[in-house]
Amino acid sequence: MRSFDRDVQEEIFGLFPTLDRETCLGYGPAARLTLKAHETRAWAS
Repeated sequence: MRSFDRDVQEEIFGLFPTLDRETCLGYGPAARLTLKAHETRAWAS
């Protein structure tokens, strides 16, 4: 995020107000369940 100009950063934070300005994190859990790599291997075998 730091590679963007300040005005671009402000626009992004304006569009996504829940983003933390320090970590750029802010989303909740995934909308659907996802498998971890070892679960995928077990499922595929």
